[in-house]
Parts: sequence; structure tokens; C-alpha cells
Amino acid sequence: MDGAQKPDQPLDKPGAPELSPSVKVPASAPLNDIPQSAPAFQPSSTPAAQAQASSQQDTDDDDVEPYANPAEEREAQAAYLRDLRRSGNDDSHKVRNIILIIVGAIVVLALAAGAYWWWGGPMPGDSKKTDNTTQQPVTQNAPQTKTDQSATTKTTEDYSSTTFSLSLAYPSSWTPAEANGVLTITSPVVDLTDATGQKQKGQMVLTVRNKQVLLPEFDKGSAAAVLPSEKIKYTKPSSTQRASTFVSYLQYAETTTKGGLDGIYITGDAGYQYGQTIPKGDIARIDPKISLGFVSCGDGACAKGTPTLPLTISGSSWTGADKEAVMAMFASIVLQ
Repeated sequence: MDGAQKPDQPLDKPGAPELSPSVKVPASAPLNDIPQSAPAFQPSSTPAAQAQASSQQDTDDDDVEPYANPAEEREAQAAYLRDLRRSGNDDSHKVRNIILIIVGAIVVLALAAGAYWWWGGPMPGDSKKTDNTTQQPVTQNAPQTKTDQSATTKTTEDYSSTTFSLSLAYPSSWTPAEANGVLTITSPVVDLTDATGQKQKGQMVLTVRNKQVLLPEFDKGSAAAVLPSEKIKYTKPSSTQRASTFVSYLQYAETTTKGGLDGIYITGDAGYQYGQTIPKGDIARIDPKISLGFVSCGDGACAKGTPTLPLTISGSSWTGADKEAVMAMFASIVLQ
């Protein structure tokens, strides 16, 4: 029959994809099982195709930086940290050096300022200090009378004694006298502090006695050192005189006030510590016997003919100008 379909003829369905003559679909496989998104034809893989794909993959990988070795990466990180630390240390050293320079400059300026003030520069706020060329002359007070002069008088006079074969320099305000084998050089009236701490008007008396004269101050017993002995050098000793001597501070046995000073003696080679006993024999062997004592005056002015009494002064008060005048007088003694 002309209108009948033959089994060997393909079916022509509108819209169905044409199949390549080389592709054969099994008769049992339905057409709708073929994936619509898959390509209609997948050529088999050949060595040439694989080589081309590998070349393409190598070409794509060249655009990516290869990953570093872990050990190299750690070494690079350590080097970077060292660079940072070194840079930080350099900055720290620079800051420390700047601080040291600033501190040094401040110290130098402070020393310079101190030296300037020490050597005569004005102190801060001292508006009254002026240059020596602008100072006004100081008006000197009128000299005092002899009875009011201080024992610190710088002017001295020389005294020589044939009886004792000695000479010395004494303050010009003092008065020498020699009688009955005793030489005395008496100070003007001065303020003295007694053993109780009270101020009194009195005098200092330097006494020179020969070896034969008795020592009544030791009648009550041995003396004691109220102060440590001091050693002085003679200014111009003679060829028969020792170059130096001890000066000792005595408290007599009859004095009961602690720290009281009764007399100052030249003791030659013998020196004493505080509180040490000074026997009469140590003083008796000195020739001549040279000592200094203190007296108080009944009228307070020590006028000539006024009775005087021995005075015990405070040992701690024996300082200052009066002591300097007496020590200078002792040092000036020349024994022939």
C-alpha cells in the first residue's frame, strides 16, 4: 500500500534533533534518556588531545606565584623581625643619646652658675650685693678705752724678762707686771661664762712662776683634765727650747661643778685625755711654770685695788677670739 509506513524508514518528528549517521542509538534506549544539556558528540580522548590539555593547564598555572617553602618562609619572617628590632634599637639609642646630651648640658650650666655665685657673683634675689668698686666705705667705731678693750686685739707688744730668761708677744691691751718672782700679764675686762652658765665680768691672767714657787692650787689634791690637751708649735723657739708643747686644761680638786675650767697650763711633753688625773708632780717639774687663770671682780669693773677672786669658767665656753689670743701668746714664748 502506497500510504502505509515501512518499518525500516526513520520517523520524522518535527523538532527532534538530527543524529549523526555515525551515532547509533540502541533500539531499546528511549530517546528521552539522552541528556539534553550534554553535547551531541564527545570525541574520544587521544594522546594529542591530552598533550594539548596539559599544555593549556601549564600555561594557566604560570599566572599563579608558586607557594614558598615553609622553612624559607620562616627564615624570611625571622629576618624581617630582626630588621624591625634593629630599627627599634637604633631609635632607642638615638633617644637615649639625646637625653644624655640634655642632662649633661644642664649639669654644666648648674656647675657654671654655682662657681659664678661662689666666686662673688650675685645670688638670685640678692639685689643689695654690689661690686667692690661701688661699695661705700665703712665707718669705723671709735677705739674703746683700755679697760673696755677686747682680749682679741691684734696689735701686740714684746716683753722680755731677765728673771725668767724668756720673752713673748702679748696683746697691746693687756698689762704686764713683775714682782716677787712672779710675772703676770692681765687682760682688760671681758665677758666670761662661769661654770653655772652665767655671764660675768672678769679678767684673764697669764702667770709665770719659777720652779721654787709652791703650787697652792694642788693643796686639795690632783687636778683632772676637763678638756683634751692640745699640742702647739712655738713660733720662734730658741736652740735650747723644745719645738712644741702640750697645752692642758685643768679642773682643781676643790671644784665640784662638772665641766668647770680653772686653769690652762703649758705641760711640755705631757698630754692628757678628758677626765684623766693630772698630779701635782707633773706641773712641779716644769720650769718655768706658765699658766693662765680667771678672776672675777667685786665691783664688776676690776678697777685698780679692787679685790679679785679666782673664777671657774665653763670648759665648753673656751672658744673663739679669747682662746685664739691666749694660744698665740703661748706660741710666741721664747725660752733662753
